[in-house]
Formats: sequence, C-alpha cells, structure tokens
Amino acid sequence: MSRIRYRHIRKKVKELAWKINVPDDLLPYYNYSNGEQSPLIEIASNGKLHYVRIERGTEFERKTTEDVDELLYWIYSGITATMSINYELDNRTENKDFRRIAFKK
Repeated sequence: MSRIRYRHIRKKVKELAWKINVPDDLLPYYNYSNGEQSPLIEIASNGKLHYVRIERGTEFERKTTEDVDELLYWIYSGITATMSINYELDNRTENKDFRRIAFKK
C-alpha cells in the first residue's frame, strides 16, 4: 500500500469542493494551522491521518484514522453543516424554524 500524501488529500478535497461550490475559507489547512477555527489535516510518520480542530490556538478535537474516506467524511461533515447554516442566515424566514431551511439545504 502506498503512503498517502497531502497532495492526494488536497486533490480529493478540492474535487468534492468544486461539486458543491464550497467557499475557500471553509476548506481545511494541511500540516499547519492558522490557529483559528479552520480544521487542520495532519499525516503522521506512521501514515495515520489526523483531523484536528483548533480554536484560538487551542486544540479541542482530534480524530485519527487510516481511511481517507473517513477523513473526507469528517471534513465534509463540518463543511456542509456550516454551508447549510450560512444559507439559512442569508435566507431567514420570520416565524419559521431555522432548522427547516438549514436541513433542507
């Protein structure tokens, strides 16, 4: 089995992002963090893939896998949730449960 590289993950993330029109600011960082809310993708020397959430310089979540598809699921779970909430904020309807608009998107 060949080792996964950042360029392979980045390519898969970009391909999926193009399909659903993901804004660049929602895409993860690779190998280093901006120290803010964006997720970070790390590849350990043993080949394990890490999905890391850092907020205000503090790590508050780390998930580890060897499966690229699982990593992509984690990445896009956060992206699609954020996109649906942003859509709801832009299309808010008074007296309507926000979840109906967000979940429909």
